[in-house]
Amino acid sequence: MIVHVGPSHLPLPALLGGAIERRMMELAEAQARAGERVMVYSGGPEIGWREYRGVSIRYLSGSRPEFALRFVQDVGRRAASVIHIHNRAEIAWLSKTAGLGPAVLSCDYHFEPWRRFAHLSKISKTVWRECLLACDRIAPVSAYCREIFQAYWGLPAGRFAPIPNGVNCTRFHADAALRAQWRARLGFGDRQIILYLGRLCLQKGTDLLIAAYRLLKRPVSLVVAGPCERFGETQTGALVTQIREAGGTYLPPLDDADLPGLYNACDVFVMPTRELEMFGMAAMEAQACGKPVVASDHGGLRETVPETAGVRFRTGDAADLAAHLEMLLGDPEWLAALGEGARANAARYDWPRIAQRCQEVYAAL
Repeated sequence: MIVHVGPSHLPLPALLGGAIERRMMELAEAQARAGERVMVYSGGPEIGWREYRGVSIRYLSGSRPEFALRFVQDVGRRAASVIHIHNRAEIAWLSKTAGLGPAVLSCDYHFEPWRRFAHLSKISKTVWRECLLACDRIAPVSAYCREIFQAYWGLPAGRFAPIPNGVNCTRFHADAALRAQWRARLGFGDRQIILYLGRLCLQKGTDLLIAAYRLLKRPVSLVVAGPCERFGETQTGALVTQIREAGGTYLPPLDDADLPGLYNACDVFVMPTRELEMFGMAAMEAQACGKPVVASDHGGLRETVPETAGVRFRTGDAADLAAHLEMLLGDPEWLAALGEGARANAARYDWPRIAQRCQEVYAAL
């Protein structure tokens, strides 16, 4: 049996966002479809079970430390062949200490969680490194992620086994009827639509997108959807006000079922991240729906948004972003060609392929 565990503050299935939570569930579902027995551990208001799309979800209550301890106690009673941990290296250390099965750590962030507390910085890095060394394999989601992870921690190269994030190409695909339905719902008529979907914050470059939109000469609509700062937040902030003042449309976090429709409705998807973009799952979902991506020339986006599937602008440069949008939206043939390339690129990351890559990593333990 394959066991997945990760962040515990968004109960699974997290239908209103959460990139790590989506990775855990979609990978688990792909593994279950391949005939594996799969269990995913989730935080919840109380201890219990749920069956969801072929995956057993085990709910455990408590704070972050309590959840980790209860997980180790609970999983010790299961016949786990591998424990696949997402971003929580301390659980790998606890699992190893308890004598449990081999542990794989998928990671899309390289800093230790207590780094922001200056008085703890030295000891926290030492402690977190011990947690990382307890992992049998560390699986960065991109070559960029591996590069900065290895440079920051100085871990042996043989400890790394990259496993990219994936995309559900069955659920995310080009759909003309869905496009027409959602464009009518948004009420923009025949105007071209620029879309951003994800967290609204400076790190993700939301302000750059707003500034670029103000510079555009052609009549296009901007749609921005997602929570402010972090998944699970419901309050809006200054960036939402700026979107509306610029003439854009803000949508609060959407139900997971609405995402294919929104992707299909747009003409171009924008990923303007400033820093620490390890992969770009939303960009990949947009590509699966046949949408070209205009992305910053940064991090994992250099791998997931090739020139056959989109264009990249100078990171942090709103004027360059606006220029690329003007060129792309003004060239229907180029737009269509990149749309075809986007679908082909997304197919390389379809979850069954990523599940097979996981099996290769597991088998080598």
